[in-house]
Amino acid sequence: MKSLLQMLKGPRSLKRKLIAVLLSSTLIPLALIGAISYYTIYSILDHKIEDGVRSTLSQKKQSLETSLHHLQYVSQQLSLDGSVGQNLSVYLTTSDLYEKKLMRDEVINEINLISFSNPNLSMVCYYMPGPKKILFSNYCPTSNLDIHSLPMFEDYSADRGFTYYGPYDSQNYQNRRMVVSVARSVLMEGEPIYIYIETEVEDIFDGGDPKNGASLLIVDHSGRIAYSSSASFQAGSSYAANSGQQD
Repeated sequence: MKSLLQMLKGPRSLKRKLIAVLLSSTLIPLALIGAISYYTIYSILDHKIEDGVRSTLSQKKQSLETSLHHLQYVSQQLSLDGSVGQNLSVYLTTSDLYEKKLMRDEVINEINLISFSNPNLSMVCYYMPGPKKILFSNYCPTSNLDIHSLPMFEDYSADRGFTYYGPYDSQNYQNRRMVVSVARSVLMEGEPIYIYIETEVEDIFDGGDPKNGASLLIVDHSGRIAYSSSASFQAGSSYAANSGQQD
């Protein structure tokens, strides 16, 4: 380009002018075509990546919602309205040892059947918060299960009687994969007992990689950050407040 300018400013010979015009008519269109092609390809790739991210997030959202709804449905099966819950009520209230054994066997069989027909479920049990005692677990639990110390995900206890927790490592001693769980409170003789159920979500929460600058955030219906894979967004804080700080 510098040589071209020198030729234009030099002696105005016909040969120099023809060469300058020829170079100009060749290089300038090529430069414009190259710039337009680069912008077009970059725009297409950028939109393709954005669409891919949106599609992935949509699939994760749908999978998570399905997992949570499934937890809620199974917890209803184990509540007092279901046969399992009714057998548990008899087990806890009867003084007849034979009937107690029958009810115990029924509850265990029902829980095992639910676990077998729902392979994504991890641990299923009844939990007594007072003595922190686990009843009828389908797997061997860890020794330190305390529902109220679990990270809260969504709280519907006030109007619907259950709370979602997670994600965290399973309380199943044999399988420490990442899970979300539901704890539904029921009253037995005036004492609260929780139906506690976990489901694996390892594949849903693997989308955030801080090393690549990617973060996975999940915000609940109230605008609270329920989960964050980034240190810049703290779980439990307001998403709106964090977004303002990031700007």
